[in-house]
Amino acid sequence: MANTNLNPSEVILSNSGYLKINGVELAELKNIEITMSPEVKSLAVMNSPSKAEIATGYTGNISFGINKVYSRFKPALLEAAKELRPFNFTLECVTYSADKNNQEAIYIDNCWFKGDIQLMALNAEGDFITETYEAGFGIESAEYTDILDDGNSW
Repeated sequence: MANTNLNPSEVILSNSGYLKINGVELAELKNIEITMSPEVKSLAVMNSPSKAEIATGYTGNISFGINKVYSRFKPALLEAAKELRPFNFTLECVTYSADKNNQEAIYIDNCWFKGDIQLMALNAEGDFITETYEAGFGIESAEYTDILDDGNSW
């Protein structure tokens, strides 16, 4: 018979990420996806029916959700919008290896919000509000601060 007395803390891995503005942690990330998409140009290959593609630039995109606890950054974001000033933030995200001996972390500075920004939401008492956002970043502002050591030299 299988052992059904599993300790959840030994099974579930702790990953964490934070939204920081001016060095202050404002929200804990629920989920995140960070991508960079190439902008490509198609080129004809001399003496060939094939075409080649060359990257002319990259676009950084972030999709993330936060468990809303408070909205400290929203009044500042609203005031910046009223004056058509940019509102940038820093994103830090950490994930741990299965044995919890290594971690992988990324730091992205000068991110900006894209799309709609939810200024207010209400759920029934005891319900958590989850907000989702889209953001952009210049890939030169992203840096891995820790990487998982897989024993290979890349």
